Amino acid sequence: MGYTKHAIRGAGWNGALQVATTVLAAVKIVVLARILTPNDFGLFALVVITLGILEATSETGINPTIIQSEKSISYFLDTAWVISLIRGLLISILMILMGFVLRSVYQSEQLLTLVGLAALIPIIKGFINPAIVTLQKDFRFFRDTVYRFLVLVVEASSTIVIALLLRSVFAMVLGLIVSASFEVVLTWLMFNVRPRLNYISSRAREIFTNMKGLNILSILGYASENVDSLIVGKVVGTSGLGIYQNSYGFTHKLNLQLAKSVQHGTFPVYARMSNDQPRLRRAYLRTVSTSIGIFTVIAIPFFLFPELTVSILLGDKWLEAVPLIRPLLIAGIIQSVAAISSSLLVSRRAYFWMNANLLMTVVSMAMLVFILGTRYGLIGAVIGVLLSRAMALPISLFGVYQTLYKAPTPVARQRW
Repeated sequence: MGYTKHAIRGAGWNGALQVATTVLAAVKIVVLARILTPNDFGLFALVVITLGILEATSETGINPTIIQSEKSISYFLDTAWVISLIRGLLISILMILMGFVLRSVYQSEQLLTLVGLAALIPIIKGFINPAIVTLQKDFRFFRDTVYRFLVLVVEASSTIVIALLLRSVFAMVLGLIVSASFEVVLTWLMFNVRPRLNYISSRAREIFTNMKGLNILSILGYASENVDSLIVGKVVGTSGLGIYQNSYGFTHKLNLQLAKSVQHGTFPVYARMSNDQPRLRRAYLRTVSTSIGIFTVIAIPFFLFPELTVSILLGDKWLEAVPLIRPLLIAGIIQSVAAISSSLLVSRRAYFWMNANLLMTVVSMAMLVFILGTRYGLIGAVIGVLLSRAMALPISLFGVYQTLYKAPTPVARQRW
């Protein structure tokens, strides 16, 4: 099977997964929105963002390194697992410390308890069998989709059941703990190849060498998707953050998740054809043009009938979200183009352009969301998100142009 067909198959299966994910997330939010309050959603968003920031900051680059390498999974397996275990423990400790900071910043004692409970998640995930990355590396996209879907089903169903019993924001954190535990068990059952506590420094160096560019990329990538929420929570409060989060989930995040399905399917293919520039160029242009068309069609109902969609999906107590829908949809489509472009840039190790795009996004978004959010409330914050996405996109597109139409230089491939 040719690489283009692999990319289509990968994007297709992952696209199916994202559709299923969207449905599951919608069902979960529809149920939880009628049990919990906007303040509960805001508190949970801060917990998830804290966990994500620490995971991004400590990104080791294990999965991309294994995918990019021509060596077998057994070469990296033991060392990768030991690194994951240590990383999980360190993130857990930092989570607890961050809980005290968040309690002070957002004046919420409950937030400290939630973050402390969520600190169990990285410890549990550290035990995941690294062999799971072979599903992507070897183009076994169907099995990868089934695996990810099962984890999502467990997370959504357990969260809903616990929420119905507790009627508390703690249900959402407990749902993540249940799904993390299930994921660990599943990865050990799926593969006969299993890691041991065996750390080989030479193999670790290969992972950490590649980490230099990926670590910055991971930190900036996560910040670009979450710095807005941190500022919104501070400027308009956790209740306003809850409204923003659910609006974001049905608009901006919907497009971005679909873009990530394309990214997931195309990255290993681009990595294989990275030295064939004309072929890479054709594949990228087809992917972007098709994806933009699909994302636009999906966004149309939300764009034309924002009040109706909010009423149906969330209920009347969430109508403050209506003015946020359209600008978030446009911002999501812009961000989707950048996300699709990132798989090309990372496959060529052109980290500079992705990091430059993300740095511009983070800086401009932090400034615009704070200034406009302080002055105009939630709608001002959303306009700030849209403007920051639009300002940063040309950097990614210029990087794509350099990658596809000009020969890469050592500087362009190694900086940042």
